[in-house]
Amino acid sequence: MKFILRVLLIVLLFNKNTVAQSWVDNLKNQQKTATTVSDPQAKKILDKVSAKYKTYKSIVAAFKLKIENTKNKVNEEQSGKVYISGNKYKLEMKEQDVICDNKTIWTHLKESKEVQVNSYDPTTQGLSPSQIFTIYEKGFSYIYAGEEKDKAGNVIDIVDFTPTDKNKPFFKIKLYIDRSLSQIKMAKIMEKNGNKYTYQLNSFNTNETLSDAFFSWNATAHPGVSVVDLR
Repeated sequence: MKFILRVLLIVLLFNKNTVAQSWVDNLKNQQKTATTVSDPQAKKILDKVSAKYKTYKSIVAAFKLKIENTKNKVNEEQSGKVYISGNKYKLEMKEQDVICDNKTIWTHLKESKEVQVNSYDPTTQGLSPSQIFTIYEKGFSYIYAGEEKDKAGNVIDIVDFTPTDKNKPFFKIKLYIDRSLSQIKMAKIMEKNGNKYTYQLNSFNTNETLSDAFFSWNATAHPGVSVVDLR
């Protein structure tokens, strides 16, 4: 689940850096060739998305997550909401909430009535909005994969990302970007074990006022929840 949360944040935090990874990295890893190949069409689209998201002071987004695995007959849906302000974030889902104030992470396991407390380290966890796209740039190659139209007739550009590290559990991420809004609408993550995760953004609001206290654990509001300090 931690990996899936990282991917969701990647989708929503496309506001900190412009993607600058070229296809040559992928070719060196897979084919051991020095030929330089780039995809300016994909880069142009991603640059527009990045430039727009940089203007947002905060993001509040509702999403639907679909998990599929044909072989194992898995077909599940979950919904959630994410709040982001600077380097702080809160992720709310049915089974758990994750809160980070850029120093500490609280993971509230609702069924267990337990909150796990960990120190936040962006170098190992890769979840900070200020760090995530440095990791993202270095870890992926990308290519423009075409366009399609949604139900409303809007043109959606598709960009495929491939991890340069072949030991990753996933082999492809597909981003679906509304051309007129320069906004990511959907992401699909394909894992080697056959799992496919589809994130659909159902709402996207920006520049809401979110206090620092909103991004910390409130024990008073959660009576009966035991605290497990893992720091």
